[in-house]
Amino acid sequence: SVYVPRSAYERALAIFNAGRHAEAVAQARAIPPGGPMEDQVCWLLAESAIALGDENGAIQNYRLIADRHPGSPLAPEAWYRIGDLLNKRGEAWNAATAYRELFLRYPASGLAPKGLFAAAYGAAKTGRREDAARDWGRFLETFPQHELAADALFQKAVAEAQLGRNEQALVSYETLLRRFPKTPYAADARFWSGVLLETAGRYWDAARELRAALAAEPSVTIGRLARMRLSLVLFRLG
Repeated sequence: SVYVPRSAYERALAIFNAGRHAEAVAQARAIPPGGPMEDQVCWLLAESAIALGDENGAIQNYRLIADRHPGSPLAPEAWYRIGDLLNKRGEAWNAATAYRELFLRYPASGLAPKGLFAAAYGAAKTGRREDAARDWGRFLETFPQHELAADALFQKAVAEAQLGRNEQALVSYETLLRRFPKTPYAADARFWSGVLLETAGRYWDAARELRAALAAEPSVTIGRLARMRLSLVLFRLG
């Protein structure tokens, strides 16, 4: 009967919903591959694998959805789940690659901003500063009004400073403070702007930013560093 594959899937889903995950896997694997419901079957197998503690099986089935069914409404979230599982295993760079694929393939997806943000964060975490700076920039260009835009601006400035692009970092910090004056990153942004200005020999501007950092209720660590830096700058100014 033409209804057999659909019936087999619905039965597997009912077994899964009953919490009998191993049975659900056995039922789903009995469904011939390649049918019109293959993406849903793979999703059920992936979710069952997670419930059974089989992360490799979950990644494999999410990957089948992503590779074989790029037009499926499940594909964007499959990429995101792959990234999450790889992150959980400590494979931060591979996770970042999966998150980036989500953004590149499905930029209009509701998960695309989270995916690109996670990709940039993963690149930064693994020391790939060039990739991090590029992805933070992509995020701000593509999702300028997103709720994570302030975080992205701050992280972009950090990556630029690490790459020695001090002028770009100063512009990013300035943009952050102008667009988001109440950001919790205000004290840090002021402090690091002061450090970069001091490095450039712009001591009066550095003193201004360091004083602003101290006025912005910094953390204990940033407050201590800002006071020390300000003392050194004032010494240089006589």
